[in-house]
Amino acid sequence: MGFTHFFDPVTERVIPKDLRNNGYKNHSAQAVLTAWGIILGKQHPKRPDVRHVTLPAGWQITCPYGPEMEICYLIDQKGNVRSILFYGKLTYTLLKQAVTIDASGNEDDSWVRVLVKEKLVFKTLTVAPEELEITYDDHFKVAEEWADREYPNRHDPLAYW
Repeated sequence: MGFTHFFDPVTERVIPKDLRNNGYKNHSAQAVLTAWGIILGKQHPKRPDVRHVTLPAGWQITCPYGPEMEICYLIDQKGNVRSILFYGKLTYTLLKQAVTIDASGNEDDSWVRVLVKEKLVFKTLTVAPEELEITYDDHFKVAEEWADREYPNRHDPLAYW
């Protein structure tokens, strides 16, 4: 059963109240939304876990998979996904950074990627960890150092969008 029985996030412009900061150091999730120009409003009368918002011009909430999936996106005026909105049993807003570090791997290989607005810009070597005695943490450290050097303001909620 989807969330449509309670509200339509697109037309009512509501987001989950549980705001999760995804890497904006020294910025609360609420401060990030405010910096983006989002005005947080009152809670929804039928769902205390969501609240109304006023979005900047050109921003929108979209639910591309339909309400049964209970996942929507907060999209800025340039088409960038700024937040993932979850309306299921776990209802929360996950803020996204323009520059993200994505770790991946399997029993044979591991690597870490740096993405800028979901586009690959850096990837550590794909190696079998036992061959080079390199750890997953080593990969992550290399990617973080590269991202910090190339995108020094990556923890700024207004940078690189």
